[in-house]
Amino acid sequence: SLSLISCDSDDDSKGSAGQLGGTLVVPTGTNQAKTAIMARALGGKSDEDACPNVPEGYSPLANAEVAFIDGDGVQLGLADAPTDACGAFTGALPSGTTQVRGTAAGFRDIVTDVAVFQSGDASNNVASTISNEATYTIGSIQKVDDDTIAFTITDDQTHKAVLGIPDSALTATVNKSPANMTTSSAAVTSGKASVVMTLDASPSMEESVYTDADSGKEFTRFQLASIAGHAFLDFKNAEDEVATVIYDGTEIFIDQAAIDQLFSLTDQNDVAVKHAYPADGFSVQAKDLRFIMDAYNPYASWWGTSASTDALHPDTPNYKQVKSYPWASATAVYDSISTGVEKLAARSSLRKFIIAMTDGDDNSSQNTEDEVITLAKTNNMAVYTIGFSGTNSNETSLQKIATETGGTYFRAESTDITAAYQSIQTNITFQYLGDLDTSLGEKFQVEVFLNHNGITVSRELNTL
Repeated sequence: SLSLISCDSDDDSKGSAGQLGGTLVVPTGTNQAKTAIMARALGGKSDEDACPNVPEGYSPLANAEVAFIDGDGVQLGLADAPTDACGAFTGALPSGTTQVRGTAAGFRDIVTDVAVFQSGDASNNVASTISNEATYTIGSIQKVDDDTIAFTITDDQTHKAVLGIPDSALTATVNKSPANMTTSSAAVTSGKASVVMTLDASPSMEESVYTDADSGKEFTRFQLASIAGHAFLDFKNAEDEVATVIYDGTEIFIDQAAIDQLFSLTDQNDVAVKHAYPADGFSVQAKDLRFIMDAYNPYASWWGTSASTDALHPDTPNYKQVKSYPWASATAVYDSISTGVEKLAARSSLRKFIIAMTDGDDNSSQNTEDEVITLAKTNNMAVYTIGFSGTNSNETSLQKIATETGGTYFRAESTDITAAYQSIQTNITFQYLGDLDTSLGEKFQVEVFLNHNGITVSRELNTL
């Protein structure tokens, strides 16, 4: 561990290595996150552009003292001023600086390698911390290739990614033996990931679970899940490709063929139209995927029933649907995950994820819980699961799937499903890549250890 010694110094004898600037942030709390997302969905204003370098899901860490320190923990200087209202700081970087420390009341110190703030792109020069009441967790872990793993550091309250963990705080073992691991303090902010979202369309999703205090509008699980899906798309990485599986008792992977089979569409003049969609079901364009997030919601206006009153997303074409809603019964959670694994296996991305959402227990899959866990682990895919609390939600199963595949389980009661998707988004966007000096092989046991700010945690991925 690094011993940090704070001291004041006016000695400029070591000279300056130039100007340094960056942004310090903290994860937005669950209540604040879901309130902001619901406000956007209800037509409220968003302040997302007020601080353009603050990632979605985070808030600025204002009025933090920023110090420049060397490899012995000696403070060499301070930034020009505490962080501003957007968490930004600038300062002359003393020669010999190896790390930057940010200190603010109520939060654990940010101690990160100086390289985090030297990317040349201000939007990537970001580090985060967590509250004093929170602790660190390892939110995801997966094999990328034979000698590389990807993992996310999160906190145990918001489950959002922690940015800027120094390389010196991370170690690993492979098959219980120490392995040299090299990481970068700057978590991955680019590089394509492939994601499949599986969406439960069983009848229990029609239960009303939230009433907006201002408008009096009631929301079903279907409606909140659709809002959460749109929110995920709002700020996904530009290079990440996303596909969907919608399921009741049968799972359907949504591609052009499925669109043609499921929907019979007309324009507002009742002229038949065909909706163009990626033939393979994956798209990097959020605009392509809006159609599915609205089609999944039986309360979207284009379904044309008396209950279909929800406005379409602005990017969704204003179609009319001739056929009735095509999903009606049962819950095939495991089969939806199996289909997601099958489709992801053919993608070229090194990082692959499934986000499986359900409000019930599986009652119709051909695959078992253990079979889908094995499938995901064999194909190096982390599965995030969301238990949208219903009458039969099986938390034990969803937790097991997430834990054993390297993902995280989220329990959602109502609007907190929106915050869950936001947290997962940060986990996909901000991963650390660990290069190992040991080959993993097909069967392996790898464990990552974090020792930071006086806290030690670890997480294992075992395919033996």
